Parts: sequence; structure tokens; C-alpha cells
Amino acid sequence: MAGLFFSEFDDALIYTADGIGDNISYSASLARCGQIEVLSGGDATLLEKYKVNSVGHLYCYFTDALGFVRHRHEGKVTGLAAFGKPIAAPDIVSHFTVNANGEISCDFPTYEAMYQYACDVCKRLSREDAAASIQEATEKLICDAVEKFLRASGAKAVVVSGGIFANVRLNRALLEETSAQSVFVYPAMGDEGLVLGGCLIYLHQRDGAERWHHNRYRLERLYLGRDYTKAFKEVARKYPGISVAEGRQVEKAVELLIEGKVVAIYNGRMEFGPRALGARTIMASPVQREVNDTINKRLERSEFMPFAPVVLEEHAKAVFDITTATRTRRAS
Repeated sequence: MAGLFFSEFDDALIYTADGIGDNISYSASLARCGQIEVLSGGDATLLEKYKVNSVGHLYCYFTDALGFVRHRHEGKVTGLAAFGKPIAAPDIVSHFTVNANGEISCDFPTYEAMYQYACDVCKRLSREDAAASIQEATEKLICDAVEKFLRASGAKAVVVSGGIFANVRLNRALLEETSAQSVFVYPAMGDEGLVLGGCLIYLHQRDGAERWHHNRYRLERLYLGRDYTKAFKEVARKYPGISVAEGRQVEKAVELLIEGKVVAIYNGRMEFGPRALGARTIMASPVQREVNDTINKRLERSEFMPFAPVVLEEHAKAVFDITTATRTRRAS
């Protein structure tokens, strides 16, 4: 509900996928001008036999079997997957079925058996190949399910939420591997977004679809968290190796990056959801390849974890202009 409310789509397929909650790992609904038709995973599922069908749980089990912390380090598996080959992906997929209606089932009798399977795969493969295998299997299964719902509903846009969609490679695959022309990922896609979704469901039931639809708006800013700027400055000053730039923040950051320094951005309120959008960001120039390894070592991150190329939208032109001007001055 929250994803639809803040999207630009009047008509869309709403698809959720996560671990499991209330006997539901997946749901699909069709939205048309505020009216919402449940296609799969509705309240009636609560009365059905407990299902063992969660691709999200399997991904968590692989995370655990690879030596990472379950429900916390799944992003590390995604990063590690880039270094391996999906050797076991066909075998993983073979344990699941996506029926003609887009509903996912599997042949594991229990989640304990699913976990043991993940451990067995990780024992016989390298870490890289095991990670690549579960990543490709997840993309294939979820994209297959979404595509079948798209074809059945005739929808061209997809709104997704649920912890599985914290996986950025999966989100890209939704656009590349399905017929969806547009995809909106609710930014607080995990459990942190449930409270807002619950409120919006209540408002939809109380006020009706027409009024609910009329009050929708695009989510323009995600800086909705708390601001600890004052406390941060007090703590930072206790460390002599950290210097805090209070004025000309963008210009100063660009100058430091050109000099090869590592820059941490702490600016105002925190982002809503798990994505760093500039308010809490570590930046470094990618000119030298070893900078990735250096930062990972300083932050005690896994050595294979990548850093993403990010430029804040509101500062993009300013950064470009300042960088160009700085380089021109140095050249002259």
C-alpha cells in the first residue's frame, strides 16, 4: 500500500516478497485508480496450511552458511556473487515451482531441510560460486513470478516492497528480465516500512478508494529520520584524526576528493530506509583502484564489498562545476 501511495502509477501490479510473516512470503495485487484487487497472498492465506516456499529465507540461509550474519549481511552475499559463477543456480531453481498464476512453491518439507540444503551447496562450492548461484536463482524465480502476474493482469508498471527487494541486482533484473516498463521500489522495503503501510491500509478502508487515491503524492524526499548533528560534532571533535568542515561543504568535499582523501558526509536528518542517499555517506575518488581496499580495511568491511558511484542529485551540477573549475585552476 505504501509503495503504491507514493508512486506515480495510477495502474500497477503491487508485488511483495520477504522471509515470511503470517504464513505469507509473497503477495500480489492489482491497483487501478485507487481500487485494489488482491490476486494472491490475501488474508485467506492465514487459514491455509503453513507454507515452506520462501526464496527470501533460502537467501538468508545461504548468508548464514557462507559465514555471514543472517538477516544482516545479505548484501555481502550480493556483493560476493559478482566474483563467482552461478554453477548451482539450475539445481536451486529446480526445487521451486512458479505456477501459471505466478505463485511460488517448493519441494523442501521444512525450513530446516531448506537450511541444510543451503549448507550442503556452500560446502561443495567456493564462496563466490555459492553466492552467485543463490543470487541468480533468486532473480530467476522472482522475475518469473512477477512476469506471470504482469501478463495475467495486463499491468505495465510494478510496485515492489518486502525485504527481498533490498537486493539491488534483483531490482535491476525486474526491469531487464520482465515486461515491466516501470518499477518503483518502496524505499523502506523491509520491516521498517510496515507501520506506514498499516496506516495507509487503515486510511484506505476508512476513507474509501477515491479519497485515498486523490490524496496520493510522489515521495520527493527521504530525509525523514532523526538529526543528531549537534551530538555528532561534539563526538567528532574528540578524535584528532577527524576534521569537520562546517561551511562550503560541497566545495570542500570536492577539493578533498581531488586530493585523494576520504570524505564522510553527515548532513541533517537521516534517510528513510536502508539506502544511503547522501546524508550519511563515505566518499572517495575512484581514480586509484586500491582506494576500495583501503576503505574496506579502515571500516572493517569484507574485502570484496564494492562502493557504489553516487552523486547527490541536488549537488550534481555544483560538484561538476567545482571539479572542472578546480582542475582548470591547477592546470593553469
